[in-house]
Amino acid sequence: MTMFQFDFRVRPPWDPTTKLNFSDDFNEMYALLNDGPTAPSVLQRDMELFWQELDEAGTDMFLYCGRRFTPDMVRGFSNGAYSGQEFNTLSNNLAVKDFITKYPDKAVGGWAVDPIDGTKALDEIEENVLKGPFQCITLEPGQGSAYKPMPIDDARVCLIYEYCEAHNIPVALTFGELNCRALRFFRPEALDNICELFPKLKLIAIHGGWPFTMELQYIAFNHENFYAALTSLVNYTWSGCEELFRGANWALQDKFIFGSAYPYWDMRAAVKRYKEGLRPEVLPKIMGVNALRALNLEHLIPQDAPKPLPNFYNIHPKFEEKNRLYENHLMP
Repeated sequence: MTMFQFDFRVRPPWDPTTKLNFSDDFNEMYALLNDGPTAPSVLQRDMELFWQELDEAGTDMFLYCGRRFTPDMVRGFSNGAYSGQEFNTLSNNLAVKDFITKYPDKAVGGWAVDPIDGTKALDEIEENVLKGPFQCITLEPGQGSAYKPMPIDDARVCLIYEYCEAHNIPVALTFGELNCRALRFFRPEALDNICELFPKLKLIAIHGGWPFTMELQYIAFNHENFYAALTSLVNYTWSGCEELFRGANWALQDKFIFGSAYPYWDMRAAVKRYKEGLRPEVLPKIMGVNALRALNLEHLIPQDAPKPLPNFYNIHPKFEEKNRLYENHLMP
């Protein structure tokens, strides 16, 4: 059986903005959290080593997500080395665009959007995803990197969900791990609401909803449009990893996605851990097929890839009016 390996969470040492993710403090912290050494390409901020490690990991293609920054975030990560003026509108979107244009056979891009931009964000999505080279958008509404952190079901974020659903644009949503500023910004009930309100929106939760890993499995089981990129949460150092592997091996084999979270986890170590914990029958799905489906890249799925399980989603009676959903859910 042919396996196309796709890594859903990679930030290479490409330019100053992505190198902000390679700070010594972060390297030390994640070496502890993942119980393993930092990859040489990270320590040396070296692209040649990056390509070598990517090849050794066996990865065919990866998602390179853009990120928005605040000036305080830039100064904090870089210990004052950057003022923020070096970055285009305090984001690395253009750097990601350069990368995916130069290496289209190795990477697809996610255009970073901040909901505080309002309808301007929709114009950016049209220009860079609908008419440009990007495959999806990436959202981090509850993070410290947002100018104004907000819940994932804030009305301003819902404006973006609605637009992306209408144009079949996948949304990679940071949801879990250490990235969100407060629990109130990423309640699992809110995620469930979004999947119900926008049933045709392809939504991928990056970092697997930790610590709400069991709730996230319910959402994945119940909504056809929802996927979860588990990243480093499957490592034995993270609580709940056994239950994530249980779901990946059985009921949620069509909904969970491999992601290394590089530079915070060595890509080779990540692949090894996933392959150790997964049944051979589901490996092609978790390691590639599910990501390709979630990102509308079905043409890259090998012809002999395993088929999805029978459709068992949303067996409960469906509401007919979206307005009733808005009224019954806690929305801002």
